[in-house]
Amino acid sequence: MYTIPTHLNDTPAQHRAAIIQSIRSAKAQGRRPVLLCASYAQQLSWQRTLAREGCGFGVAVTTLPAWVEELWMLHGDGSAIVGPLTRTFAMRQAAHEHVWSKNPTEGTLKLLERCAAEAMPYATTEGCVLSAEELHVAQTVIAYRALLRERNLIEASEACALLAQRDALGAYQPIVVDVAEEDLTHAQCQLLEAAGAAAQFHTAAQPGNEDRADELRSLLAMLYCRQKDDAAIAAQGHVRMAFPMGPTAELPLIGITIEQFAQQGTVIVACKSPAQAFDALAPALVESGISCSFADRMPFGATPMGRHLLNLAGLVNASDTDLLLAADYALNIFAGVNIVSAFRSDQSRRNNRLIQPTEVLSNLANNASESLQGVIGLLEEGRIDDAFDVLAAYAAPISAYGVGPATNSPAVLAKAREACREASSWGLSWQEAIRSLEGASIPTSRSTSEDTEATVRFISLEDCAQLPAASADTVIICNLCANVYPIKEPEDALSTLLRTWGCVRPATPLATMRRTYALACSVARETLVLERALHDGQTEELQPASVFEELVDCYRASLASDVDTNKKLRIPQSLVPFAAVRGEEALVANATNGALATEREADAPVIGEIDASARSFITLGQNRGQETSDLLALSPSQIESYLECPYQWFAKRRLKLDTLEESFSKVERGNFIHSTLEHFYARFQQTIAPKVTEETLEDARNLMQVVFEETAQHQFEKSPGKGRYVPITESERRARDAILPMLQDYLEYETMLLPSFTPQYYEWRYGDAEPFTYAGCTICGSVDRIDVDEQGRAFVIDYKSSLSKAYRLHEKPAKDEPAPTTFVLPHKMQALMYAKVVRDLLGLQVVGTLYLNPLTCEIQGAYDSRIIGLEELPFKKGADATCAQVPWCDVCTFDELINRSEQLVAQRIEELAQGVIHAQPICKDACKYCPVGNCTERLEKRSI
Repeated sequence: MYTIPTHLNDTPAQHRAAIIQSIRSAKAQGRRPVLLCASYAQQLSWQRTLAREGCGFGVAVTTLPAWVEELWMLHGDGSAIVGPLTRTFAMRQAAHEHVWSKNPTEGTLKLLERCAAEAMPYATTEGCVLSAEELHVAQTVIAYRALLRERNLIEASEACALLAQRDALGAYQPIVVDVAEEDLTHAQCQLLEAAGAAAQFHTAAQPGNEDRADELRSLLAMLYCRQKDDAAIAAQGHVRMAFPMGPTAELPLIGITIEQFAQQGTVIVACKSPAQAFDALAPALVESGISCSFADRMPFGATPMGRHLLNLAGLVNASDTDLLLAADYALNIFAGVNIVSAFRSDQSRRNNRLIQPTEVLSNLANNASESLQGVIGLLEEGRIDDAFDVLAAYAAPISAYGVGPATNSPAVLAKAREACREASSWGLSWQEAIRSLEGASIPTSRSTSEDTEATVRFISLEDCAQLPAASADTVIICNLCANVYPIKEPEDALSTLLRTWGCVRPATPLATMRRTYALACSVARETLVLERALHDGQTEELQPASVFEELVDCYRASLASDVDTNKKLRIPQSLVPFAAVRGEEALVANATNGALATEREADAPVIGEIDASARSFITLGQNRGQETSDLLALSPSQIESYLECPYQWFAKRRLKLDTLEESFSKVERGNFIHSTLEHFYARFQQTIAPKVTEETLEDARNLMQVVFEETAQHQFEKSPGKGRYVPITESERRARDAILPMLQDYLEYETMLLPSFTPQYYEWRYGDAEPFTYAGCTICGSVDRIDVDEQGRAFVIDYKSSLSKAYRLHEKPAKDEPAPTTFVLPHKMQALMYAKVVRDLLGLQVVGTLYLNPLTCEIQGAYDSRIIGLEELPFKKGADATCAQVPWCDVCTFDELINRSEQLVAQRIEELAQGVIHAQPICKDACKYCPVGNCTERLEKRSI
């Protein structure tokens, strides 16, 4: 560790005098004074100060990095010092050329950049013990150094190490002002030591106005250095406290505090998230006549333009389809897609599992504003500057007249252009350039007052510390909790590696935080307000930041006792009269300025109800050509959905709340199985036999494989949204292929199912030319299969890929319950509706309806036990057969079952026509796939 002689000054006047004396002493020795400041703002401040004092002539006032660059230009070897972007892309190039066990992550690349910036002269693989990962890092940094030398470039750290050996340093006298040693790298310390630098340091103030309240002056003098015998500071109200009980009370309390002090002069609000605080509080403050502004730095990826460019980088020339990225792109203000088109195009993309990246790009480009339609094409062609020109022209009016982060798009585009050009010079793609910028810092600011300086300024604590001392009437320092401003030792992979190379930078995070906090406090001229929340969102107590505690210690009667401490607020009793506390009683209130916000309440919607004015739109009549009809047009599945639960029907069928994505679910699997069985039987009856028997079983199995493969291939030729079953991953392909052996095994079950009946109709359509009237509505659709015997008796078969007890005609009465005497509708009604259609349109005598699961070789349903014996129906369980029998209750024949069912359904259809949509699930199965997750009548958790 290198030690720079440091002189501490007690007051701003002493601080200023000591620096001026150092300058004069250097001149007397014939050396050029160089004042090295911590920041550009401090540099300007000292330039003005020296000009006022008349001693600025012949003095260089700059920052350390700028001085190193100037020295290297004068005394270096002709190479140029690399900038941050050059470092970023040169390091990526070095990492690509270096053999890693796996591609380095963004975090690893950032570590490599930090390593090069701080320790380039010391990076070596010899004479030290390195782990495998550290060896990779060292080798990559060394390869990076070679790349730089090829282009006549050099890292600043290496330039510092070489300059420390130059005799020319003797002509300069560096004076380090308010830059602590822990803020310097090892190489910078080496240079300053070689140049004989000295540091002038004052913790609590910068040059500027010393006129401030006596209480604040006493506080700054005592902060961090109170002795045991020193008397406590007397609280006079110039130092105040604000204690929100929790996070929802924090912004309202800050808003009230701002209102209180904005009438007295300028207010600085130093907080962790200036932009967020400004957005939340500025509207209400402006209504009160208080002008506001904020200055902050946002990550590149958090700005609308940055997010837009990152989306483009992920979509253009992509090998995989990312629909979420496409949706994010379309909703961005700079995509030029109106909100309706964005949602509609998102729906069409998500409804196509096979969509390719190029199709996604075409879809996005076609929906964009005319002035933006060429951007994607230009990027695909590699014409990056042209694409950015188009974006800049489109963004100009938005940036000029917009609000929020969109206003900083010119800065974002400028950063992106520079990065893309630099990346191109290193042979890297523009996409990699944009991705490397995701966490880059972009300055952003806004003001409600364009002509004059705002009364209230929201800035970060670090920016507040850079302001001149006593330059604001009131300073409010927010979020002073240990979790917001933690004190952590920087022990990471880089620190360990630097220690191995013997160049550990002295890092004392507590000292850094103390200095920043004290400087921020020194900006206050009349009032300093300290705010910290007492509890987090889980009501856990929050600990105060260490610097908050140290300031409060200046007011304690005794440092050895907490007798005078308020236990709730953890502050001395003398400060309690100047402390504001706000509770979280109104958790649902608008979390902006509580004094100004208008609180509004609205009743929660009632499940199963709809406003009377909209009730007539629950159901609509039908139009067929020139004719109109008041009858409802429904399908059997829609009717069954309403019978199961009216509100489920409304959500799924009327509001269409089901997922937008084309899925690979049981529904698509069922469609695929239907199609396979339909084509199998059509082909089987044409080429082999009317029905599968034991003699034809082997031929049937072979044919099933052929038909299965053809049907699977045909799925890829179907249009999106047509229920196609298209696997896109290996696991999905395995799931599809696993269906074939189950269908082949099912064929053996077919030999036992209805042996005296023959399949005659498959996917039989009805109601297309002329709608079929059922229960007071019209229906149309198709019947999966109809088996007929020689006497014209028929079984209606509906394929299902899963069955449960809900598919029985009725339930078996419990032992201690009497048998019911009145017929009620079964839970599942589709097959009985089909039975009515088959009987009336085909003239067949329907004697049974079956729900058949070919994957499990299982049936449920209903049959006329007076006509059909169990030798025709291979039920798996005796209870299934018992619960399928007709006669049942007061229904004696199957025709009567069909008619009674229709009568009862008609009563429910009348309720639907009247707009009745109450949530009334008839069984757990009705709730299983219902999209209404917060239904109060739910009987079963939703199956996702």
